[in-house]
Amino acid sequence: MSLTETPSNYAAIARQLVSIWDECLEDGSFTVISGGPFDPAKATRVLSLAHHVRRLAVAALDDIDSDGVLVSIPTIRACFECSITAMWIAQSADGVQAWLAQEPATRRAIRASLRKADSPELREVAAKVASIEPLGIESSSGTQADAFAEMTNDLERGRDLYVIYRFLCGFNHASPMLTDQYLALDESPGSNGYEFVPEPEEPDQAPFIHFIACSMLWALSAVRFIQKDRRSLRSQLRTAAQELGAPTEYQLTAQARARQDGLKWGGPKKLTAKDVRSAAKAKGLEYALSPGTATSTPAHHVWAVTDIGTTMATFATIEDAATHIRNHSN
Repeated sequence: MSLTETPSNYAAIARQLVSIWDECLEDGSFTVISGGPFDPAKATRVLSLAHHVRRLAVAALDDIDSDGVLVSIPTIRACFECSITAMWIAQSADGVQAWLAQEPATRRAIRASLRKADSPELREVAAKVASIEPLGIESSSGTQADAFAEMTNDLERGRDLYVIYRFLCGFNHASPMLTDQYLALDESPGSNGYEFVPEPEEPDQAPFIHFIACSMLWALSAVRFIQKDRRSLRSQLRTAAQELGAPTEYQLTAQARARQDGLKWGGPKKLTAKDVRSAAKAKGLEYALSPGTATSTPAHHVWAVTDIGTTMATFATIEDAATHIRNHSN
């Protein structure tokens, strides 16, 4: 990512992306995938996170205008984190399952803390914490759902994303980095070495507003992954990405895809026709293998039956057919 524009230009891009989101909501243009058993859970969570990014983005931009960058950073960090989480869930084969499965454990931890509280009123609340039983959902992505650092490692160039996140956390929590903003060196006689600065110098707004605009871009890109028509918004988001000097999206790494597909990276198990047929069915597709003969090689057929007819693709290898199915947006 590069910074070549002024803060006002980045703010204009961010607000334009907010307008694109609002227009999609108003005209009901979001038609999401629904073939797999967890597709509704994935779609609703991605849409919810993306809309929260939209609300946070507007709040952060308004806060910067009225109160400056420093008090806006907690909102910017939440905006950034929600957009990356939406991007990861939208692409992951089992991400939403893992993400939802973490919630009962979180609730159990809250209940345990409440039970240890000094206040009797708080201890009484512990009994009211609901939905604490494990969901019993199997997933390969529990570690990623539980730790943002691991989640970003599932994405191409994800280390860059985590560096940005950690930088924003430095101003989000009570930290020396935060208090340093309100101090200046004072070497005058009798001084303790510091001067308190109630109105600290405003940092460069450009990178922070850039983070907001990128968060809106990536939230909208995440929504594209769960739409039946992946072409929707493509040109608008590509234009915004070019203006921001940022990727339109962060793809899952090959290692992450292999893990989620039940494969061992570096030594994948041999795909079977049954595996591919099941994956195709989950995406609303059909799969068939034409055995080879003495004069022809085997062929792997994947097709979809729609209102306008049948569309078929043929592949020489089962791996190519599986990749086509995985990338298909139903």
